[in-house]
Amino acid sequence: MNGSKHPIATRHQAGMLAAALLVAGCTANDAAGPSRDGGPSGVEGADAGEPPDPTRLDAAVPTDAVDAADAAASSPPPDVGVSAADAAPAADAAAPGCADPLRYFADGDGDGAGDPARAVDVCAPLPGHVAEPGDCDDADPTVGPQAAERCNGRDDDCDGTADNGAADARAFFRDGDGDGEGDPGAVTYACEAPAGHVDGALDCNDGARDVGDCAAGTFCSRAGRCLPEGRCADGADCPAEHVCDDAGACVPGSPCGGQAFAATRVRPDLMLVLDRSCSMRARVGGVRKWQAAVDAITAITRDFGDRLRFGLVLFPDRIGNECRQNETAIPLGEGNGPRVTDLLRAALDDADPNWPDGPCVTNIDSGVTRAALDPALDDPARPHYLMLVTDGRQSACAADGGDAGTERALRALHEQRGVSTYVVGFGGEVSPADLARFAVAGGVPRPGEPRYHQADDAPALLAALRDIAGLLASCEYRLDAVPPNPLELAVFFDDRERVPRDPQHEEGWDYNAANNSVTFFGSACTRLREDGVADVDVVFGCAY
Repeated sequence: MNGSKHPIATRHQAGMLAAALLVAGCTANDAAGPSRDGGPSGVEGADAGEPPDPTRLDAAVPTDAVDAADAAASSPPPDVGVSAADAAPAADAAAPGCADPLRYFADGDGDGAGDPARAVDVCAPLPGHVAEPGDCDDADPTVGPQAAERCNGRDDDCDGTADNGAADARAFFRDGDGDGEGDPGAVTYACEAPAGHVDGALDCNDGARDVGDCAAGTFCSRAGRCLPEGRCADGADCPAEHVCDDAGACVPGSPCGGQAFAATRVRPDLMLVLDRSCSMRARVGGVRKWQAAVDAITAITRDFGDRLRFGLVLFPDRIGNECRQNETAIPLGEGNGPRVTDLLRAALDDADPNWPDGPCVTNIDSGVTRAALDPALDDPARPHYLMLVTDGRQSACAADGGDAGTERALRALHEQRGVSTYVVGFGGEVSPADLARFAVAGGVPRPGEPRYHQADDAPALLAALRDIAGLLASCEYRLDAVPPNPLELAVFFDDRERVPRDPQHEEGWDYNAANNSVTFFGSACTRLREDGVADVDVVFGCAY
């Protein structure tokens, strides 16, 4: 057999091979192999155009391929030829892909899903095509079976229906009674409200305060709606001594025609009587006493400016006789906190006229006497206090009676005019005995020793002034109208907490007819001073 290892294919076998290749969608090149001159075999003008697509089932097999097969069957075989056994593997390799052709779909938008109307059967994957059909808009990559449905009026996920099962669907609740509020237990999710449904879920339908029918923190109102605690549909939804206002909030009031009063906190007067003698330039703990005093007073005027009215006397002053006090630096009045701060901080400059560089006397008696002349101390509308701050003792002067004159003036203020004085000693050069007598005469001595407030450094001075200012913050609230019957008043903290009335002035509140005000005592007063209460309500109505 001319030395060939395999039988030579017959004409019949070559024809069968060509037919098999035609079915498999293979080209003549696959069957005929390379031509004798090294060029493509069986394709006329192969170098003038593109070869047929091997992946298409309908690709034409050139007629030259058949001719080549015929020649192989009728001509004597060459020394080295293509046997049937050598050709068979190529046909076998093509047959599995074409025996069960693949259907691919054009994917114009590259989203991984193809257009079902543009299908093609192939032997191998085809660029621009995918095996997954179902894209109902092959020009939009956001539309396809893989997309999430949205409330936009189009079929995003290509299931044949727009907006169904949308990821951004809203909750709607069945409104069986047509009152505009739905049943929270009957919810439907949709892009638009279905018939008989609303977007509110406040209808609990039982007409009782049954929290079990509503979410935590809500209750079923008398109108059959789930409302947050503290809100209301009518007065029956509110606690005792409260009414439902037009905004749907429970506020203090009386359903029997009562009224709520505006209660304004009374701000006491605090006259600061500050030593500016030359010794205030000395240092304690590395800080000038004058600097420490300015810093401490700045802090309390800032922190208590909304609860106290301030005034300022600096002794000695720089006018006229150095032993007498001829001016009040800042008289008592509204909004004085910033004025006091500005004056004192300017006086930290040694070129300022209020810098403590003279006269170098300590006329405590004249400072107190001058403070007592402020007419605001006789205003019956508010409490009044003095705070005496000194770093030394009476010296070089006695124009207003010296230490005895100071004691007399403080006692007269307290006993005759109801003005109490807090005494603060700063540093180690004070006279403890004199300051103790001043504190007792002023009416508010400390319960232990020393009877006055002693501060040995800057932090202690700040703490003492803060403590005193905190004690003075008012617990009295003036009403905007006189109640017809004070026995029918009720008082609440933060709208809901009722405060008991206490005529003994120990724990609770009482009404002061002289000032038309309500004053708090005990822990109620402490909470007010410590800013533990946001709102005070005074209500007149039925007998509570």
